[in-house]
Amino acid sequence: MIDLKKRSFDFTLFRIVRIMLILVLLSAWLLCGLFAKYASTARKMAEARIATFTTLEVYEHKAELENGVYTLDINQKVSENEYDTVLPGVDIAKDSFIELTHETEVLSYLYVKVVEENLPDTITYEMADGWELLDTEENAQTHTTEKVYVYEDLVGPNFGSIVYLLKDNQLKVSEEFDGNNDFEITFTAYLGQKNAGDDAEDVYETLF
Repeated sequence: MIDLKKRSFDFTLFRIVRIMLILVLLSAWLLCGLFAKYASTARKMAEARIATFTTLEVYEHKAELENGVYTLDINQKVSENEYDTVLPGVDIAKDSFIELTHETEVLSYLYVKVVEENLPDTITYEMADGWELLDTEENAQTHTTEKVYVYEDLVGPNFGSIVYLLKDNQLKVSEEFDGNNDFEITFTAYLGQKNAGDDAEDVYETLF
């Protein structure tokens, strides 16, 4: 005679054990999946942090004309100024600077390309300390000159947020300036990651 109660009890116990085993395996699988996801996310965050470059913008403070002389309003930051009145022998206030945000741990070269359009010999400038000339190209047909400079210090941790471009923050105007032509000077900043053995000129030619 078969003991139905005992068989039913054994079958129920077996089902309980099997369900518990499935739950244990499922929990382990979920835990491994979560850990793998977390590890993957952590790696991606680390890679993104390393690969993210500092963002760059070129600004200057707003130039205001008063009695034939330009002064700078340090409370107004603009991307460019227009100098409608330029007088012989009166220098032009211009404090162009690169603003860097989001500090990066990747050592990088900081470049600026200066484009001069129709700039007469009677208006001159010097780059601020720290800038070294890399290359110059002249186009006689368009009366354009392009100059590329690199900053002597690499961008990296604790680099700072502001780098000025012009010495004494001004354009020098000669007494011989006749005001017969419009001119323009534009600045464009670049950042290029430095790899072992790369020099500033190689990085610029490769990336830009």
